[in-house]
Amino acid sequence: MINHEKPLHFIIVDEHLEKYYHLHPEKIGKGEYRIGKNQPNGFYKAFIDSKPKQLVYSVEPAPFVVGNPVVSVDKEELKPDDQLIQTVEGETVKLNMSTFSYVVEIAEEK
Repeated sequence: MINHEKPLHFIIVDEHLEKYYHLHPEKIGKGEYRIGKNQPNGFYKAFIDSKPKQLVYSVEPAPFVVGNPVVSVDKEELKPDDQLIQTVEGETVKLNMSTFSYVVEIAEEK
């Protein structure tokens, strides 16, 4: 089933959230897909987003390793942010959450 204009979205992020890839794999057989991108050595998480017909689904991360990466100890571990407002490159983004939905507000910094 087509979801957001593609049948399958394959999202890959590295362990430090510095590398992000949004790919659309090519179907090569029944239930088989291929990506034409080689990842550099590293630790990653993949998110496969597809919408099966008449089924409920959820997107869960699938960890995987490419090659023989060196464990980096020079990076600080990611820490949860307790503020739901951030300013990046002059744009301020505020996340308002409820139990049923969320709204993202974007405002330019003055």
